[in-house]
Amino acid sequence: LTADQVLYGAGQTKHAIRSAELTKDIASEDGRRTQMEVIAGVIRAYYDALLSADQLSATAQAIRSAEADLARAETIRSARMSTDVDTLSIRVHLASVREQQIRREADVEVGRAALNDAIGLPLDTPHTLTSQLVPLDTLEGSLGDQENSAIAQRPEARQAKLATSLAKTQAASARGNLLPQVTLHGAYEADRQRFITRGGDNWLVSIGLRWNLFNGFSDKARIEESEFALKRSSAEEARAGSAIRLQVHRAYADLHAATQQIEVAKAAVAEAEESLRITQNRYEAGISNVTDLLRTETTVLEARTRHLAAIRDQRLAAAMLEFAAGTISPDSAVLNEGTR
Repeated sequence: LTADQVLYGAGQTKHAIRSAELTKDIASEDGRRTQMEVIAGVIRAYYDALLSADQLSATAQAIRSAEADLARAETIRSARMSTDVDTLSIRVHLASVREQQIRREADVEVGRAALNDAIGLPLDTPHTLTSQLVPLDTLEGSLGDQENSAIAQRPEARQAKLATSLAKTQAASARGNLLPQVTLHGAYEADRQRFITRGGDNWLVSIGLRWNLFNGFSDKARIEESEFALKRSSAEEARAGSAIRLQVHRAYADLHAATQQIEVAKAAVAEAEESLRITQNRYEAGISNVTDLLRTETTVLEARTRHLAAIRDQRLAAAMLEFAAGTISPDSAVLNEGTR
């Protein structure tokens, strides 16, 4: 029966355990990053589906307005105050809007299928989208706060930091190979003709010293390799930090730009609707022609579509800012604000 115990191993056991723990933590960050990417993909698909549905509603509203224009034109034609050209022009415009409606209906179907794909469900699974496509009321957190959060929370930043720690541990382990190792050895031997009696035994206890004085400079080469790996990890950590800060800058700028675009698009919708009201009255009074009327109808639909797209961009930009900051989760406030 023999037993060996290392009394002093130059920290090699400690370094091996630490390296294993760091490797495990790096792998776990991969899982967290994948989870964040899945959440971001679902968010994008959700808002795309919501935008398609609201744009379909805007197109339906444009159809109702065009139908009212057609009825108005036919009344004026019956009174012999216009020609068939006006009614034909409005019918062509109405057909064009109905073509857009068909396209929007297809977009809704594709958007819902894409949402199911992002969730991991069959593509034809029905859903009722419960969030409203409305602007966010408040934008919390400064750019500096978002950057600090990203450096502390982003899986890529944490992985880079863990990789640097792992490189330091491996460098320390390589330097430890130059140090001696002290071991305790114990042995017990029993020689008997029978299992218990008629024999003798002996034992031995010793302390050993193992010191590698020369092995062809391989230890020195490993030390240089580990120091180079440490420098590389430190440089990659700094590069990852800069790239993450840039992503936060971009997401922060996109969010504020989208917020400003909402106000501009909202004003454009109000102005286009008022212009349409005036043009319809002028057309009915015989002051404006059908070209002005149709041009204004088109402008209203385009303004409403841009307004909805701006809201979608703001909601998505807010979510992408949390993604860049490493704080995105199903419980994020930017996702649940505006839920019915």
